[in-house]
Amino acid sequence: EACEAFDGSNKLEQRAGTLIRLGECREKQGRRASAWSAYRDALSRVKDPNKKRIAEERVTALEPTLSKVTLVVPDVNRVVGLEVVRNGTSIDSVLWNRTVPIDGGAYTVIARAAGHIEQVQTVTIPDEGGNVTITIPRLEHVVVVEPVLTPVPTPNPPAEPSMWTGQRTVAVAIGGIAVVAFFTGTVLGSGANGLEDDAYLLCPDPQMPCANADRANDLIDRATTRSRYANISFGVGATAAIAAAILWFTGSPDAPATESRRVGLVPVIAPDHVGASYEVRF
Repeated sequence: EACEAFDGSNKLEQRAGTLIRLGECREKQGRRASAWSAYRDALSRVKDPNKKRIAEERVTALEPTLSKVTLVVPDVNRVVGLEVVRNGTSIDSVLWNRTVPIDGGAYTVIARAAGHIEQVQTVTIPDEGGNVTITIPRLEHVVVVEPVLTPVPTPNPPAEPSMWTGQRTVAVAIGGIAVVAFFTGTVLGSGANGLEDDAYLLCPDPQMPCANADRANDLIDRATTRSRYANISFGVGATAAIAAAILWFTGSPDAPATESRRVGLVPVIAPDHVGASYEVRF
């Protein structure tokens, strides 16, 4: 604590007495070079003969025991912006290639420059009488590898689903059947009406005896048969139309379709009725 106090006082105002006390502290810490430097600074400022004698004696006694270091920086290794840092402190270039006293201990020396790979060296300086040389190598340039950008193909937008699914195609076919059935029913119905008209012309009054009764009854029978077939055709047409509509709307492209879904349409034609059975399974 005393050493730090003397060092702080010396930074505020350098006085010979303070520097001598700082040198004594550094000696007790084993920092010979720092002590020697403090005594030398005291000699440059001392006026008191007694203090001068003390400073001279300590400089003379310490000088043969100092460890020294030489920071070698060849000219060929001096890249632009080179900086040498020792234990976090930048070393002025005027001290490069010069032998200077140094305290003993472990040191980390870093050489760095913008755009170059920094070099780190660790050295140990003896506490007494050491002579160490540290050579700074030429720094290598940082190799910047430009990333290779591979263009990513833009996926094509999904094609719009066609409205003509298989189920809708079947719906159109069944719709065609409905049209044919309605047309057939219309023709048969018209024919039945025509036959009934012909029979009425032969026998206008069914309550009166008619010489053409047999011919009229035959026309009525044919009309009845055609009317029955016309009704069947209309029934088939209606059933087909309903089936076509159901298949069309359930067969849209965006309707959920699974393997397990089954759609069935079975026409039902009987003597007394016409219809259809529609079944959906999931």
